[in-house]
Amino acid sequence: MKTNTKVMTMICAVLALLFGDVAFVEGVTTEFYDLDDNQIPPGWTLEIVNPGTGSGIHDGKLWAHNTDGAAILSKELTPGAFSELTFQYDSQLLGYSYWGVGTSIVVSFTDGEVFYIQDIVEGYRYGDNRAVHYRFKNSGALTLFDTYGTAEYIEYHHTLSIRDGVFTLRSENGGSVLYDEQINDARFAMSDIQKISYYTMANTGNDVWMDNLRFTTEPVPEPAIEAVIDIDPDTLNLQSKGEWITCYIELAEGYDVDDIDVGTVMLNDQVQAESHPTEIGDYDNDDISDLMVKFDRSAVQGILQVGDEVEITVTGELNDETPFEGIDTIRVIDKGGKK
Repeated sequence: MKTNTKVMTMICAVLALLFGDVAFVEGVTTEFYDLDDNQIPPGWTLEIVNPGTGSGIHDGKLWAHNTDGAAILSKELTPGAFSELTFQYDSQLLGYSYWGVGTSIVVSFTDGEVFYIQDIVEGYRYGDNRAVHYRFKNSGALTLFDTYGTAEYIEYHHTLSIRDGVFTLRSENGGSVLYDEQINDARFAMSDIQKISYYTMANTGNDVWMDNLRFTTEPVPEPAIEAVIDIDPDTLNLQSKGEWITCYIELAEGYDVDDIDVGTVMLNDQVQAESHPTEIGDYDNDDISDLMVKFDRSAVQGILQVGDEVEITVTGELNDETPFEGIDTIRVIDKGGKK
């Protein structure tokens, strides 16, 4: 059963007071951390490589300093719970590095595979250019997207997202776009992701920071209840002048048609059911209650094509926002034209 949106909004307001900015919009949750309190965000862990470098969270940012310093802020996820993940952050590289200074997003999978993508200045490979490269650690060589001219040591805003088979990334400063790229790879399987990380690393006496971390998760859509629908008439003449198309809706066992929110019922995602008339009965005498709804005939005729087997899909939600969907097939004719 889907959680009521109003309830979730209230819950997130309380979480925001306790843990920072947590937003909820139709199942999409965003965590935002400006790090001004210099604390590890709740639910995250911090790993510091070479603590003597001073790397970590301080001065309101996630820093990496000096030779071989790194700070890794990570969060464990429930595999298969999300359909899309989006990472946003601001960063600045403070100086040239022969061995590499940059920021990364790291994604860890249940099979032990690790994907990382870096925005980096790395002199021994790319000269004094800024570059973006990526790698699946266990099953692929390092791949260079591109180099982007002489490195600019200014602040950039980064947006990266991952969904099944696709990873996108964009970096910009004001209206100036540094890069806007996409990776297509079947190894991006949302069902296998178990950890994500924001990562800063520095070498040869340089510094880099990340700030204003924003992490957005979009849940896997709740599967729709399978509904049985019956469209009347079975043969629809596009030239007919009737007022209504009638639909009878039965729900799977355990669900009650009396709970259907008629205002959400749609035909082919284009025609909304009329609020009246409606009726609950047993149209087909099978001892299962059905809900009768009506659609404007002219509106339905306007979206259908002639055919002997034309699929009609009716969707909607219950009062608790649980979705349902059903399909029926009818014959559509055009009187005086082809059948």
